[in-house]
Amino acid sequence: MKRIMYLVTAALVAMLILMPGALAQSAVLGDDDPLLPEPNAIVVSEEELEKIAGQPLPKTGGPEILGTSMILAAALLLGSSILAYAMLRRRST
Repeated sequence: MKRIMYLVTAALVAMLILMPGALAQSAVLGDDDPLLPEPNAIVVSEEELEKIAGQPLPKTGGPEILGTSMILAAALLLGSSILAYAMLRRRST
């Protein structure tokens, strides 16, 4: 039982570390280098783009760090840690 809890805890920690990077990747077909500019691209300022869109633009960036899956993973990690602590404390007394 103890080994299984360590394995589950290690898997959850790995998921918390690797998930934001994996979610931030955007795989676009045919796009080999995302740093290269698109051919025939038109440069427009943010103000002009907001006028074209008719509404303010959303903030950009990676995924939210505290998304639903991250909260679930953190809750599972915390719960397993509390359970492991209780088991170790019971065993030592």
